Amino acid sequence: MTEMHPDDEFHPPTSDDPYWTETCWFTFTVPERRLSGQLYPFFRTNQGVAAGGAYFWDDTGDQMWNCLYAKNFWHLPIPEQPLSDITLPNGIRYRCVEPQHRYEIRYDDPDGDELHVDVTFTSVAPPHYLGTSHLDQPGRYQGRIVLRGEEIPVDSFGFRDRSWGPRSQFGATLM
Repeated sequence: MTEMHPDDEFHPPTSDDPYWTETCWFTFTVPERRLSGQLYPFFRTNQGVAAGGAYFWDDTGDQMWNCLYAKNFWHLPIPEQPLSDITLPNGIRYRCVEPQHRYEIRYDDPDGDELHVDVTFTSVAPPHYLGTSHLDQPGRYQGRIVLRGEEIPVDSFGFRDRSWGPRSQFGATLM
């Protein structure tokens, strides 16, 4: 078994702050369709809950209510799985194949058959650290999505993003 990099796993909270948060965001495009998609879960470890969204839009919509697909799920239990190989109750699945380099990203619409995502992210550069608790990394996405029955190939570039630490929902520190 491959040993995971610490930044591909959950970080132990450094305080009992209920707003200690970890994120694990993946976003990509299908340029020829003017289509963009993102899977964005975040985890409140000290509260024992997760939330996560799947968002897909093109040039016909620019708001949650008029984009091609948008679902966000709140107050999900954090599975007792490592972040490097996790399946959330809302249909998001991540698996780190090669630490800080290759990830399998899946999503199956938990309410039906409206969206399926099956892509692999392969980095094109090492992660870029923004301080000590945030990284961004460019990479290539390859695979497919099935949106409302239409299979759409994916072969483009995008990003992944990770952050960890206190993240308030209130006031000047809102991030």
